[in-house]
Amino acid sequence: MVNRKNQTAAVVMGAVAGAVGGFVLGRSQGCHARRVLGSNYKWMTAEERQVARSLITHGQGHIFKAWPQPGINDAAKRRLLAAAARHLSGAAEGLEEERLSVLVPPRANQQPKELHMHNDLRIDKFYWLRDDARKAPAVLEYLKAENQYTAAAMADTVKLQDELYKEMRGRIKEEDTSVAARYQGYYYYTRAEEGQQYAVHCRRAVPARAGPPSEADEPSPDAPEEVLLDENKRKQQGKHKFYMVGCCETSPDQKLLAWTEDTKGGEKYTLHIRDLSNGKELIDPIPMTSGDVVWANDNATLFYIVKDHLDRPYKVLRHTIGSPTSYDAVVYEEKDEVRKPCLMFLGERIAFVAPSQSCMVLDKPAWQWLQKPYQVDWHNAKSSPAGAVLVCQARDEVIHWNQR
Repeated sequence: MVNRKNQTAAVVMGAVAGAVGGFVLGRSQGCHARRVLGSNYKWMTAEERQVARSLITHGQGHIFKAWPQPGINDAAKRRLLAAAARHLSGAAEGLEEERLSVLVPPRANQQPKELHMHNDLRIDKFYWLRDDARKAPAVLEYLKAENQYTAAAMADTVKLQDELYKEMRGRIKEEDTSVAARYQGYYYYTRAEEGQQYAVHCRRAVPARAGPPSEADEPSPDAPEEVLLDENKRKQQGKHKFYMVGCCETSPDQKLLAWTEDTKGGEKYTLHIRDLSNGKELIDPIPMTSGDVVWANDNATLFYIVKDHLDRPYKVLRHTIGSPTSYDAVVYEEKDEVRKPCLMFLGERIAFVAPSQSCMVLDKPAWQWLQKPYQVDWHNAKSSPAGAVLVCQARDEVIHWNQR
């Protein structure tokens, strides 16, 4: 009985070795499998042949003895091969815990740093991992080690990952178009092309005979499509490994396009402005912005936010097309490091800058300005140093403005 158990264990261990080794056999072993399997060799799938080779190599070739020709009991053959595959897979899975125990995960060194804020002392043992420039050799080396460990730990799921990716992608409609939005004489929409990863921003003119806007509105197929921005081409032309658009805004007269793009992955956007009539860019690219842009009604002025060395949006600037970016006026600067401004367009008259990204402005007694807002004529963006911007210090969110 003991010998029987030992023999069985030897067979299982041999099969496991074959599975873990990837069922790799030499040419002579492959020829031996063909001889044992006969005409059934060609009938099998590649995966089934791997299972058969493993069993034959480790002394289980008798399983295939006297197998009938293909076409006879094929279903029973496949059930047997599937059962063998499950056995081998289960044996290999039994080793997974031991395999993972061999790997050595990287461990970040502790370098305590004292941080003083709000009359409080906090000790951060891993502050050294903060690398705003993404250039510190020690941090990059540690991240590289983390990635290598992750790849090793997940090595047994590579095939599954590929299968899941293909399944999920197969459920996605790659060629698609968003619902068009009618605005200022155009239908604006984005579309995705098959095999491409990024959006194409387009518009079609609203026909002169069109009635008032309705839920049934849709672009006329007779109107030519105008491509405003093709993200795929921008990425290819710049040979960028990463590409993301922050915003894509037309001027009030619909003749100019302002957009921001991140080509590094650090959420630092570069601002561009293009004349839609000829495709010419009108300004030198403005880097290090937060990605938000608001146009003034003069079609020549726009507002944007830049980031500081800590990657915090903190300063709102006003740019006039035709003037150097070095002349851009500072509209608002948030010096409190726990806050950051944002830009929003409300109605068609004003925009506002709200520290902490939010501002409650409903006209109820409980919601009060903590700082008097600046209000100017939005149609004349240069009529005030504040530059047609409303500034508040509240920390709540915008619920309603009522165009006031």
